[in-house]
Amino acid sequence: MMMMMMHGARRGLSVVARHMRQQQQGGTRSLPVRLHPQTAQLAQQQGRWNRLSPWTVAVMQQSGLQERSVGKFVAFGIIYTLGVLGGLLVYQTINAKDVTDQERRETWETIANSYDKDIHDSERSTGVLKQRQQLLQQHAAGHVLEVAAGTARNLPFYPPAVSQLTLCDQSQAMIDEARAIVQDFDTQHPHHTIAYHTVETGAASSDNVHDAGSREQPEANIAVDFLTGGTEALPFPANTFDTVVDTFGLCSFDDPVTALREMLRVCKPGGKVLLLEHGTSHWLPPVSLYLSWRARCHAARWGCWWDRDIRAIVDDATRQYEQGGCDASTDANASAAPSPQPRVRVEKAASFHLGTGYAYVLHKQR
Repeated sequence: MMMMMMHGARRGLSVVARHMRQQQQGGTRSLPVRLHPQTAQLAQQQGRWNRLSPWTVAVMQQSGLQERSVGKFVAFGIIYTLGVLGGLLVYQTINAKDVTDQERRETWETIANSYDKDIHDSERSTGVLKQRQQLLQQHAAGHVLEVAAGTARNLPFYPPAVSQLTLCDQSQAMIDEARAIVQDFDTQHPHHTIAYHTVETGAASSDNVHDAGSREQPEANIAVDFLTGGTEALPFPANTFDTVVDTFGLCSFDDPVTALREMLRVCKPGGKVLLLEHGTSHWLPPVSLYLSWRARCHAARWGCWWDRDIRAIVDDATRQYEQGGCDASTDANASAAPSPQPRVRVEKAASFHLGTGYAYVLHKQR
């Protein structure tokens, strides 16, 4: 058997070598080989002979394949590969275990140092980076609180209208990565129009200004402070921030409705809460079924539930806030009895990625 294979390979190589010599000598481009009659007839009728590579023709000549049979083998290979991948997917999903909130929080500590590298290409190819940029540059201004800030992936997209930035995340590892990225931002982005410098929480924005070196004068030099803690009980008085930003955080909070109510509470009247989220699809039920089916695997890998109903979370949180659902324990200035809060107007509600992506702009009325 081995001898037959070697003999066939030598014959194929000799055919290719003879063809290449003819090309170099300016001779005919046709291969002087005897093909299957149907293959030769089909190639002659369609004028495809000259487009066949020497290797393809040599293999077809040795195996006796017809030209149209190649497509069948390619299709079989694709179907076989998809079947194997599908089987692995089913096996992984069936054997996935339930993920507790504590295990999800531990996941963030584990993936923090590689998080940016792991998701950057997928966010760029799917347009998520563009969504971040549009949302922030069009609406972020003044003193900004970003919750579930992670590794500060939104840093390149804040506009000069931002005067100060507070990054909050319940993962200490994520905050450490964010701090390092802020401190190294000018070096990594020497031509960016915005500069950043770190300050201690509660310090004046002019302290500890990072030396930008020889870079051009930026349009703005934004002070950044950091806070490690959950969003469900923010340690700020009501009406503190001009803008509150949350990108892909509602999928991660233990209680997303309470977290969004807290964002509305600390936002000033006239300010905005900006949300960019992923969740279940209201467009295509099969997509929602897939997200629910794979939810445990995704939570174990990334620490978030990607099948939450973002629309319902936003509706519940805004309704509870307007009805006076502010928890007095989280706000020292809150009255003992709940009182109606300013109304929240949904300035923008958009969906993308087959209905699994959501962009909201919530305007807190004066």
